[in-house]
Amino acid sequence: MHLIEARLSLGQGLKVRIADEQEENHEVALPTGITRLLVHIFAEISEGRTVKIVPENSTLTTQEAAELLNVSRPYLVSLLEEDKIKYFKVGTHRRIRFTDLMAYKEERDATGKVALDEMVEASEDLMEY
Repeated sequence: MHLIEARLSLGQGLKVRIADEQEENHEVALPTGITRLLVHIFAEISEGRTVKIVPENSTLTTQEAAELLNVSRPYLVSLLEEDKIKYFKVGTHRRIRFTDLMAYKEERDATGKVALDEMVEASEDLMEY
């Protein structure tokens, strides 16, 4: 069993001390990027949301991809059939590369942001009259 102790110091980042079975201590200073990631993960968990860590080079089933996009599996399959998301087949099963799924998500989110900005602008224009 390992004992893990973490200490966050302003200006020094996050330091993690791990004690193993032989009571040897190993202290590791985590890079700022990892510290930010951990803070974000803990914030999501504290809000009751699920956090999933997926290796960038992984392939996903249609169900896993649908869950990551927060859409139904049939809707995801329709996106695949419309060639909106790249995929390949293993036998009769569709598989999606994580990087392709994230590329679609980024494009979808950017398009949604533009549409929202346009709606806000139109709303502000109406308020001026």
